[in-house]
Amino acid sequence: MIIRKCRRLLRMRGVKTFKKMFVYGSFSLTFFLIAQRILSDGQSQSIQLPTTKKTTQAEDQQFQIVFDPKAKPQVKEKENPAENANLPEQSPDLYNLKRVKGFSYDLFLFSAVVGNSSADKKWDNIVLQGWEHRMYENTTFGCCIKYTSGLMLPVNMTRKVHWAYRNKVQMPVKQYICPNPRHNTKDIIEAVTISGSKKHEQCHKKYNWYITPYFAHAHKKEIAVCTKFMYGSLPADEILSWFEVHRRLGVNKVLTFTYKLNPEATKVLDYYKSIGMVETKPFSLPRASRGRKVVEVGVKNMQAWNDEQIPVYDCFEKLKGYKYVAVLDIDEYLIPRGNKTWNELFDGLFKVRPWAAGFTFLVHLHLTTWGVTSNSSQFKIGQYTNRTKAMADRMKHISMPNRLGVGGLSTHTFTPNWTMKYKRFQAKEAEATLHHFRSCRKDWKKKDKNKCYELERFTDTSVSDIFLPIEKDVLKLKASILNT
Repeated sequence: MIIRKCRRLLRMRGVKTFKKMFVYGSFSLTFFLIAQRILSDGQSQSIQLPTTKKTTQAEDQQFQIVFDPKAKPQVKEKENPAENANLPEQSPDLYNLKRVKGFSYDLFLFSAVVGNSSADKKWDNIVLQGWEHRMYENTTFGCCIKYTSGLMLPVNMTRKVHWAYRNKVQMPVKQYICPNPRHNTKDIIEAVTISGSKKHEQCHKKYNWYITPYFAHAHKKEIAVCTKFMYGSLPADEILSWFEVHRRLGVNKVLTFTYKLNPEATKVLDYYKSIGMVETKPFSLPRASRGRKVVEVGVKNMQAWNDEQIPVYDCFEKLKGYKYVAVLDIDEYLIPRGNKTWNELFDGLFKVRPWAAGFTFLVHLHLTTWGVTSNSSQFKIGQYTNRTKAMADRMKHISMPNRLGVGGLSTHTFTPNWTMKYKRFQAKEAEATLHHFRSCRKDWKKKDKNKCYELERFTDTSVSDIFLPIEKDVLKLKASILNT
């Protein structure tokens, strides 16, 4: 039958036309088979996504999570025993956080944090961090919760939080907030994921797209820092100097994410983990998807800057129980005036401005492009003592996390809880400044090659005055760490 039809086509349309139709048909068949392969792969495409029709914010679109029954559990990253001391032991193999959970090429989950929505409610709030394609901007999801009792419970999502770059990239960062209906019971959340939007839907019972949540405990008298990333060729010396200076200033906890970090720097971080000062987690990016081509940390474009909000969101949820939280990079030092500790500085700032949610700080740039100014130290912070005047250049901040709004933390600013009348303030130069050790910015060189050298310079030993008296001990510590 097929052969007769082919012969008829040859007679009617000629050999050239038939060849074109054959090539087109072969291509279509190949494309169909590849699509089928992707859709049947539980890891590459594990969600049947909703239609792309435009919806209003209130409309619900549903999707169903489909699991790969052949998938094997992966070894779970070790939990922090201090943070989970009051929680039941969790399954060690089922819910892995070493890589991003990708339901499809358009939806990825990074982490989940269980916290308290208020002082009188414990573990009643679940917040998931992830990436979502722009086409699902108005899609409403739900959550599936697995408890230690074995109960699987679907709940409606309370809110989806949109990051500021939502209209600038194809894969904007999102937060998904869901309630914990059993927070008043002894049934503890063991795992959580996103699911369909209707509460009556049954939860999926396979493990491979659930996430083990982190439980955010209260540390009402302590100070924490979110440093976002430590990655690549970051020198061990810079980690050592940063930790030792800020430890003496009163920092209790540091939360950071590692990405392809070199072995020496990793050893240093492992030391600070061993003394309980730092918590680290490997950072992973979603697979390349439609419109998302960034595959490395540190790339300078909109999608990469958008991706940096994931660790900040994660920090914000995990550190909500701390008294003060700062967002700093590893080459930045927040130095109070008058030999104060951070606690003394922050307590004084909030005493003078009782309605403050937090404070931003002006920046002194110690530009390494200018060259070394002192040979009295083996570390960068003791070698580059020239700085600029105080500038509003990529300012950083500290805040009281319980005074911020939902999703209210980012790299260079924070959002107060406006309904509670809290406000944002800028600290005076006479109170404290941020000392940023870096090379001359590329955009300065591009616009004006001489601008970097024309900036007025001032000698400032504020950072080195703290570090130089302890440098010998730091060198001994370095030798001990790297020789083990």
